[in-house]
Amino acid sequence: MTIEFRCATCRQHLRVPADSTGKNARCPQCQTLLRIPLGEVSTADRRPGLPWEQSGKSLGKFIATARLVAFAPKTAFSQMKQRGRLGEAMLYAAIGQFIGVAGMELWHLLLVYFGGQLLGFERSFLQQQVVSLGFIALARLFVEVPLMATLGCVIGGAVLHFCLILCGGSRQPFSTSIRIACYGHSSLTWLMWIPGGALLVGVWSLAVRVYAVHLAHEVPMGRAVFAVLLPLIVVMVMAIILIIILAVTLVALLANQ
Repeated sequence: MTIEFRCATCRQHLRVPADSTGKNARCPQCQTLLRIPLGEVSTADRRPGLPWEQSGKSLGKFIATARLVAFAPKTAFSQMKQRGRLGEAMLYAAIGQFIGVAGMELWHLLLVYFGGQLLGFERSFLQQQVVSLGFIALARLFVEVPLMATLGCVIGGAVLHFCLILCGGSRQPFSTSIRIACYGHSSLTWLMWIPGGALLVGVWSLAVRVYAVHLAHEVPMGRAVFAVLLPLIVVMVMAIILIIILAVTLVALLANQ
């Protein structure tokens, strides 16, 4: 349990252990000596949590969480727990990734089979290819998905948290960023069952992540937008620089001929 309050001088957000009530503390921002208030328990401890974070796991709670995150992200990330064990968030991410990868692999198999028929390949050959690709798809589902749900969410959370630090810092720990990565993306993977779903997931997840950072990390909306878009900005700038370098190299080679 913690106590959260604001400095009376500079309005800096402060958090101290619950057993510090009535003691004096110095604001790290403006160095004002403050008396820690009584009974103002952290709002993070009062969050009800997403349906998935509540006791008992079920398909209904997974669907309720996915619907809430996808269509009401402001409500979802106002409720999401900011701290706690990450196991349940990782499990949610694994289920969501399984659904998304299954959809992608199904479309891949259909494209190979029916596209091959249009190109004139023999049906027996296409059936063999589909069976082979089906085994590869199963391997992806049961090997790649757990890695995506764990390592992928940790890396995604690390990138997000690093960008937040660059943009002025966060009021919540690194684990909050991991929870955002778990719930934000995996709640949208059902879109992979729709043609062109990968693009929809990419665009939709950006909007969801902005609300998640704003509400779960308790930072201004402008900072949240910049922190979420910063990796894309960096990639675009690097791509432009690479194109310019390639263009200059090509022009120099043509001029020397």
